Amino acid sequence: GGGLLSNALLQNETLRSLNLRGNQLHDVTGSAMVAGLRGNTGLTELDVSWNDINYSNFRSIEKLIQEHAAAYRQGAVPRLKKELQRLKKEEPKLAIREAELAEVSEERDGYLAECRKLQADYDRTLVEEAQKLEECEAAKAEAKAEYEQRSAEHKVVKEEFEALEKGKGKELAEQQKKTDRGAVDLGRMSSEIEGLEQEIAKVLEEQAEEEAQHELQVAELRQQCEEQ
Repeated sequence: GGGLLSNALLQNETLRSLNLRGNQLHDVTGSAMVAGLRGNTGLTELDVSWNDINYSNFRSIEKLIQEHAAAYRQGAVPRLKKELQRLKKEEPKLAIREAELAEVSEERDGYLAECRKLQADYDRTLVEEAQKLEECEAAKAEAKAEYEQRSAEHKVVKEEFEALEKGKGKELAEQQKKTDRGAVDLGRMSSEIEGLEQEIAKVLEEQAEEEAQHELQVAELRQQCEEQ
């Protein structure tokens, strides 16, 4: 474990602080850490307290960390100058990036304005559709009320017509009864007339026979008179 830790410290140049407090580290690990810290000057804070490391290794680690911290502080100005130079080299890129960001921001503002316009149009459309729906519902209710009113009126007219038809039916039935009675009377009268006609014909026939017999008798009397 100590060898791995020493190699890790030698390969790492960005680590500045490490806390290994109370990790049950032993002298072998302590010696390896001393060797690793001699090659890694970037680590400026290291806590190895409450570990089973002998005093010699502990003091060596502490001394190396103090030296690293002092060197880091002393190198702050050159580091800052170097960083400043790097930043100056990056200034043109930053200006280009700022221009790009400004352009992106302008485009974003345009998109946002368009989105707000679309949202306003959408909200207005929703309001208009809601108004149209309300008007349609009102027209539907009005049409339904008119239909129900006309249906009721039609029902009344139908009932009146049916009552009238029923009354006419009774009237027609009465007239039919009268017609039937008239037909019976006419039939009876026709029979009576026919009987009378038969009686008249019989009487006329009898009269014709009597006249023929009378003429025969007259003719016989005339003949007798002539013979005398």
